[in-house]
Amino acid sequence: MGQHSNSPDRLTFGFETAQLDIIDFDGTMFDTFEAAPPLAIYGVDEVYRMSIEEAFVHDKDAIRRYEEHGEHQNRSPYEIVQSLAPEASVQELEELTSTLVGAKLATFEKQIGKPLNDGAPWPRPVPGFMEYSLAISEANLQGHHIDRAILSAGHASFIRKCLEMTGISPPEIMISEETIRGLNSTLPHDRLTKPSVLPFLLAKLQWLHRYELADIVNTNAPAINERIIMIGDSDTKDGGLARNAGVDFVHITSEDSKEAWRSVITKHHLGAMAIGATRT
Repeated sequence: MGQHSNSPDRLTFGFETAQLDIIDFDGTMFDTFEAAPPLAIYGVDEVYRMSIEEAFVHDKDAIRRYEEHGEHQNRSPYEIVQSLAPEASVQELEELTSTLVGAKLATFEKQIGKPLNDGAPWPRPVPGFMEYSLAISEANLQGHHIDRAILSAGHASFIRKCLEMTGISPPEIMISEETIRGLNSTLPHDRLTKPSVLPFLLAKLQWLHRYELADIVNTNAPAINERIIMIGDSDTKDGGLARNAGVDFVHITSEDSKEAWRSVITKHHLGAMAIGATRT
């Protein structure tokens, strides 16, 4: 799926029909929760435990507190660290988060492409995601303007490598854990992460900038928001953000992910292309 060009024609006329899909990553695009420990392949839950043990090497009760707080629950690394060390200074929280993220990425990135028990490379795409990606690619080749943004507490380098493994190009916009930490904001962290609307607004502003419209349109106008779909596996984080932002939400679950992804294709009126994608 090639990225769109910023040609004058596209910027001038493309936005008349432009649409934006804002997509979560873990459990939505790829099943990073799948694990095969005998093959030294670990999912999100296991990797967080290993990384917490490394970041909190002198705190033997950290894992117990992590379990008491409900474990991962789609939280960002900073949120998890903050819950484990509520009395830590801002600098200490940053250092602990950096250690946790480094350990997590080191484990995750060396697993990419490793064969699972059935031979499929880890992490495998969530059922329906590849069909959606092929349909959007074909639609854009035929003149549609359906842009994609990833909005995730995950990490840009890992996300790009997973997409590269499947032949899907990176999205036009990516708001990752590094994006949020790079803001160096003094806002409370819960204002910077889902379900807060701030990361959504960052994605929407970048989208409008692509069409040179960010400074000349009402970014909160219903006519803008009705072009946007939020897609994710957490009704609390992703669905909560969509409700707070006033945009459509498609909930990806393990039980019906194929149908959920097909519903996104349907919302873009790409039914025929979806059929073609399944035959590719």
